[in-house]
Order: sequence, then C-alpha cells, then structure tokens
Amino acid sequence: MRNKTAQITLSLDPETKERLRLYAQENRKSVSQVITDMIWAVQLRAEQQAEQQAERRKTGEKL
Repeated sequence: MRNKTAQITLSLDPETKERLRLYAQENRKSVSQVITDMIWAVQLRAEQQAEQQAERRKTGEKL
C-alpha cells in the first residue's frame, strides 16, 4: 500500500532553512523526513492526558 502524502508550504527565515537543510544532509535524510521524524518524536498534550487517564483507571484512582 502506498503512503498518501500532502504538500505543504512552510515559511522559514533563511538561517533556519539552511540549518534544517544541513541537519537533513548530515543525517542523510530529506527535509521532509526530518520534519516527520521530529513531529512523531514529541508527545502531544492529548496523548499525555490519555495516558494519565489510563494509568489512573489501572490504579483505581478517581478521574
């Protein structure tokens, strides 16, 4: 099955653009892959809250 992707426009100042490009080059990745890896490496608040609620249910703590 083929991954579906969407194209987006990202506005960066020139220094940030160059830094991102160099980081991608050093890690032998595309800029797109670097951004994808970074966003999936962080935990969203909603995910954190869901984990906390699940832990409370396990321990029997009131929500």
